Amino acid sequence: MSRSAGGVRGIRLRGDDRVVGSCAVGEGETVVVAHELPYAKRLRVDELPAQARGGTGIRAARVVPSRGGLAAVSSLADRMTFVTADNGTATVEATAIKLAARDASGSRFPGVPETERLVRVLPAPAPRAEPG
Repeated sequence: MSRSAGGVRGIRLRGDDRVVGSCAVGEGETVVVAHELPYAKRLRVDELPAQARGGTGIRAARVVPSRGGLAAVSSLADRMTFVTADNGTATVEATAIKLAARDASGSRFPGVPETERLVRVLPAPAPRAEPG
């Protein structure tokens, strides 16, 4: 980082706010927002307002106790891998994650027991082609 960039504020956090993730996306793209319990949603980035430096962040989902806090955000791929606190993983097709509005809290998705806590979501690598 250059000396001139040393004092630039990226985001302003208040109270108990925390950053759960970030990803680079373009206009018209979709992200996946995941809660600590196995609930997630796809969200079109066009629903989110643009932020300038020093903004207070964006509320990407309604947080309710039955779903836990927000755990992660990722750009969308054909398949997504969810990682749990005890290093378990579940890979699901993107279509298994419902498209929802910004103020929705998300839907339960298959592959992770409801008692597991999610810590990360990331695009899954493409399946390997069978040699042949």
